[in-house]
Amino acid sequence: MKNYREIKTSIMAPEIQMGPTFLRQAFPVSGLEQIDPFILLHHFDFTKAAGEHDFDVPPHPHRGFSPITFIYEGAVQHTDSLGNDHVIVDNEVQWINAARGIIHGEKIGKAFKEKGGRFQGIQLWINTPKAHKMDPPSY
Repeated sequence: MKNYREIKTSIMAPEIQMGPTFLRQAFPVSGLEQIDPFILLHHFDFTKAAGEHDFDVPPHPHRGFSPITFIYEGAVQHTDSLGNDHVIVDNEVQWINAARGIIHGEKIGKAFKEKGGRFQGIQLWINTPKAHKMDPPSY
């Protein structure tokens, strides 16, 4: 016989605003601040007409964790201080190890912006173990 654990609580991921973009933040939220090694979980899901997409996160720093992005539908163009410039599309994953520090920006992929459509994905931040926080960053 299997032992099942009881669900103690269910928390709706609140909608937050990042620049002009609204998304859901599953954690951290009130009552669920930290789930080590996980730092943050975002879910974005919106549809825009051709030329309307305004998702554009300018260059910003990260250090000591790995932001992992999975695109269900759409396209994100990533650029960073290591010289990477890459577009991830439907069902692709981007894994950045920020380690001792990286600066990156992300925006809607140009071809996807021109055609419009549904833009959906998740981003999960995972804490880097202490012994590797000062390693070189990688993409």
